[in-house]
Amino acid sequence: MENLEELVKHNLELMRSNEDGGMAKCLLGESIGGNAGSYNGNPCAGANFFCDLNSGKIMIFGNPQDVDEEIRDKYSQGILRIMVDLKGRRCSIIDHYTAPLSEMTRKVLVESIRAYNEIVG
Repeated sequence: MENLEELVKHNLELMRSNEDGGMAKCLLGESIGGNAGSYNGNPCAGANFFCDLNSGKIMIFGNPQDVDEEIRDKYSQGILRIMVDLKGRRCSIIDHYTAPLSEMTRKVLVESIRAYNEIVG
């Protein structure tokens, strides 16, 4: 089993990825300010993901209809709410929504978000 540091590193790489299944690429196809609303006057976008509820390891980012049924059936869906500061040209993850999480899973996701915001936000 991977430790906290390895899981956060994996999640961070996937969050920053422009490849298929990465959050950066997923966000290119999303509209901002729609269902995700706004935060402090800045529009937000939502990034759907699927993760292992036992470890917090994010497997893929993408809208459910674009993700293989096998992944949808095996992993739990979540959403990251991302504030887009158009003037400062930066993004910050401001919230996450998932099924109820174990303490370890919650810690991995919170640490992954913190690491992303430190680098990108």
